[in-house]
Amino acid sequence: MSKFFAKDNQFWLDDQPVFIQAGEFHYFRTPRAEWRQRLELLKQAGFNAVASYIPWLWHQVEEDLTDLDGHSHSMRDLAGFLDLAAEMDLLILVRPGPYINAETINEGIPPWVFSKYPQVAVVNRGEKISDFVSYLHPDFLACVSRWYRAVFEVL
Repeated sequence: MSKFFAKDNQFWLDDQPVFIQAGEFHYFRTPRAEWRQRLELLKQAGFNAVASYIPWLWHQVEEDLTDLDGHSHSMRDLAGFLDLAAEMDLLILVRPGPYINAETINEGIPPWVFSKYPQVAVVNRGEKISDFVSYLHPDFLACVSRWYRAVFEVL
């Protein structure tokens, strides 16, 4: 396994200084058959890394149904995407949420969180329930913890 760290205002990878130039690519919005070509274009543009969100609502459509290997839809194959990027010698920067800023519903938080755990919704000063979660609510944090455990097994 590679060793990555920051020291003396510089990133280091395997004891060598590295300057990371990442291009954003949303694998979950692109047909799997196009991933290699898109990553090749990214490399041709001079990037040495690919960055992407890992949208919780896309990979966990139900609380007890998580797909990170593409078994329910090929564009959910996070493991395959990571393997392909590594095979192409690209560094990988991932952002697994829970909140993502990628023009997704609920900022990437699955709808089942609101329906199964309505107590996690923020209540505003007028006592109106909002469409946002309270990020520190214990039930929300428990859901996020389970999501992270699933994702970190793939990472």
